[in-house]
Amino acid sequence: MSKLVFEHRRRTKREGLWALVASVLTMGGLVTFEMVLFPWVRERDPVFHYIFCGMALLIGCGIIFLYAIPNMRMDREFRFLLFDDHMECRCPAEAFGESYSIALNEIVMLEEDTTPETSEWYFITRDDRRIRINRNYGNRVRRVVNELRALRPELPVKRV
Repeated sequence: MSKLVFEHRRRTKREGLWALVASVLTMGGLVTFEMVLFPWVRERDPVFHYIFCGMALLIGCGIIFLYAIPNMRMDREFRFLLFDDHMECRCPAEAFGESYSIALNEIVMLEEDTTPETSEWYFITRDDRRIRINRNYGNRVRRVVNELRALRPELPVKRV
C-alpha cells in the first residue's frame, strides 16, 4: 500500500472565481490609481486617459474571458498526489497543464529552469521525457521538489 506524502487539490470553480474577483479589483484599482494620482492627465491628455482605461479594461476582460469563465464553467478538480512510490497529476484541462501518473523509480533527474523570467521545475524520465511540475491552481512546486528529494536523495538536480 502506497503512503501519501503530499497532496494538493483545488476546484476549478474556486480558481475561476478568484481570478474573476482579482481581475475586477485590478481593473478598478488601475483606473482609480490613474484618476486619483494623475487627475491632470484627464484634463491635459484625455486621449491617454481613455487609452489607459481601455487597456486596463481590455486586459482584465481578457483574463476573465480566457481564464476565469472557462474554469468556473468546467467545475472540475486539479489534483496533485505524491506517494512514496509514484506521483499523479490530474489537470482538468489540457490547456492548463499536463496530466500524468509516473513511478518515482522512472525519474532519473530533476531539472530547474533558472532563467530570470521563470523558475520552473521539470523531471526527466528514463525514456527522456521532460515533464513540468505543474504550478497551476496553487500547487506548491518547491514543496513537491523537497518531498521528492527526501524520497529520492540520490536524484541529481540540474540547473539550466
